Amino acid sequence: MSTEENRIIVRRFFKELLTAGNVSVADEILEPDFVFHGATATLTGLEDLKRTLIALHGSFSAQDYAIEDECVEGDKLVTRWTWRGTHQREYLGIAPTGKQVTAWGITLFYIAHGRIAESWEMWNALGLLKQLGATALPTVGS
Repeated sequence: MSTEENRIIVRRFFKELLTAGNVSVADEILEPDFVFHGATATLTGLEDLKRTLIALHGSFSAQDYAIEDECVEGDKLVTRWTWRGTHQREYLGIAPTGKQVTAWGITLFYIAHGRIAESWEMWNALGLLKQLGATALPTVGS
């Protein structure tokens, strides 16, 4: 696959799958045995990912992922992204706040056979929890 083809696949991941919540796109752009490696969970297979995305879209409305930066080398692509959403339903036991929240992260994608085979993601989950009022974090310099 070319660098541009790999970028297109990852952009579809963010725009169609994550932002729009169209889980059927997973069957087109992800390997059937896709593995997601996150800070607190590993998801194996398309069905685990689909269930997780459906739950996320149930908790937050008006979701948007913006790709801030990307770097491609061969079959690997790294994306720095920003996510925004409105907390409309319970999330991790946190009652809906109606707050518009923002999070950021970095994801490394491995592309195989024209599909995303694996991803490794780190994001500021504690920052999101703080915005939802779930935890008090110290500020720098205090």
